[in-house]
Amino acid sequence: MNYQLKKFSDLIKESKEDSVYKMPNASANYGEDSETGKYLCNECVKFIKFEDLSKQQQEYITENYPDHKGWNYGICTNVGLYSDEKSSMISGDYGSCQYFFGGDNAKPNNINENKISKVTANYQEVKDSGLEGFGCSRCEFFKEDNKPCAVLKEAVKTKGCCSAWTNQKVDHFKDVKK
Repeated sequence: MNYQLKKFSDLIKESKEDSVYKMPNASANYGEDSETGKYLCNECVKFIKFEDLSKQQQEYITENYPDHKGWNYGICTNVGLYSDEKSSMISGDYGSCQYFFGGDNAKPNNINENKISKVTANYQEVKDSGLEGFGCSRCEFFKEDNKPCAVLKEAVKTKGCCSAWTNQKVDHFKDVKK
């Protein structure tokens, strides 16, 4: 089979113009499990808070991320490879990924040994975007509560979110740029 890869920006353009970029709810991981509708790591069951990290991990964060309290750095049980400490740091206050699952935070003994990279998880941060989080209400494809989304073509809620989330204020590929 011959697959043609397209840039995500081209898919966004096509979706807005022709409504050809359609993704069913199941494959887009659509959900409504964030109490605030912000879908930030600090609301996810996979996020391990700073205070629950080992002393060594806390010292590393304190030394290398002086503003860590403002970012609420921690570690995800499933995202962020351990090849180096920086790639394993996750921002509780500004980060999220397509594997978000709302609920009480994890504990250090819950870490998955087969973690995936931030790029694979589509991990993003909204710190410099002016946005207060992720979710349908902040997505370019969102039209109105309980109305069909431009991507999913099904009704979504203001406090919902999916893995097709996008907003031009966020640099989605900053971690992969050289």
